[in-house]
Amino acid sequence: MTDLSGAIRLNDGPATIVAKDSAYNMDTEKVAVPGLVQVKSAGGYSIDATNVAVDLKTRSLIGQNGVNGTLNIGTFSANQLTADLDKRIVRLQGNARLRINQGVIK
Repeated sequence: MTDLSGAIRLNDGPATIVAKDSAYNMDTEKVAVPGLVQVKSAGGYSIDATNVAVDLKTRSLIGQNGVNGTLNIGTFSANQLTADLDKRIVRLQGNARLRINQGVIK
């Protein structure tokens, strides 16, 4: 698929998902995104990541083989990523790097 744009209902309201190129598997309800995917929630939470899959059933992001991206608080990179979009939990594994922007966490 090209120019993917959609909405997903999260605990704190709707979120948008945008990706230029993707592949949707109807059986597993997963969207594989080799390039950039952008997720933005109504509550102001956002995550931009590359080389991930969006699991629509579990409302999560899963990335392997090297991921990088941006959160509200800064930038990250790691070998693997798992993110629970409802709970706003992001886990980085293997060579994890997180650069936190000053002044964003209070």
